[in-house]
Amino acid sequence: MVGRSLKRSTSLNLKNVVSYYRVRVCRSSSTGDGNPVYKDASQRSRVSTARTRCMLCSEGFAMRYLILSDIHANLAAFDAVLADVGHFDKIWCLGDMVGYGPQPNECIERLREFPHICIAGNHDWAALYKLSDSDFNPDAQWACRWTREQLLPENFEYLDNLPTTLIEEGFTLVHGSPRQPIWEYILYPSIATSNFAYFDTQICFVGHTHTPVIFRYEHLDSGGTCLPIPLPQGNSLSLGEERMIINPGSVGQPRDGDPWASYAILDTEEATLEYHRIPYPVEITQRKMMEEGLPIRLIARLGYGW
Repeated sequence: MVGRSLKRSTSLNLKNVVSYYRVRVCRSSSTGDGNPVYKDASQRSRVSTARTRCMLCSEGFAMRYLILSDIHANLAAFDAVLADVGHFDKIWCLGDMVGYGPQPNECIERLREFPHICIAGNHDWAALYKLSDSDFNPDAQWACRWTREQLLPENFEYLDNLPTTLIEEGFTLVHGSPRQPIWEYILYPSIATSNFAYFDTQICFVGHTHTPVIFRYEHLDSGGTCLPIPLPQGNSLSLGEERMIINPGSVGQPRDGDPWASYAILDTEEATLEYHRIPYPVEITQRKMMEEGLPIRLIARLGYGW
């Protein structure tokens, strides 16, 4: 990671400022020691600043949406994203708040401190018995069953009420795919191509694969296909008029060979998408997983991004 540059998007877009601020009160955790995970006092301050800035609520104003997926109960990674992102108005979470990681309650409670929408993922459903964990690998099964035992009643209810598909501001949001919102993985262009028939908006945001990518639909004489495009890190991508399926990658368990947390910012005024990676104190999450007796393979993979 030596020599890798970080892009900090901390400037406030004045076009989005409205005439009032609504500051929400931070909710305290009610499990364990109740202390949020921060790397240092500076990160604590930046998370608090992000919470305040994102309360610039308005109707009829362009918005900056923080697009997140697959947080997987990794509070250290989630807090690092919140500290890095700068100004945003609302979080769009693409599911799998829980599973694998050691702090499911704390991550749900952190999300609920901000204006947000969230959809259900397969690990969320499995923790609620809405989906059998029989298709999970043994480590994922172990983590799922541990998560069930940890969830507070109010957080169980929160997950239980999550929809599987949302259309927000002209964008479709699902966890897996438009065709099968909970379970299908869009890993290949052939799968992406067939899924364009299952949503009507220009763009669909998905998660589930833990791998950042854009599938852009191309019209051909014989019908249509799509091309996979890497998300350009640290630069604004103009969305144009082409139809796309966009995966912002994973906050809490990346699987593209890069252990840094992944997120995106959608700017509706500029019609752009910014993609970012941010390091976080992996050792904090790994230590908490060890303390909870979670599988060693799940602990080790966080350090490799796989």
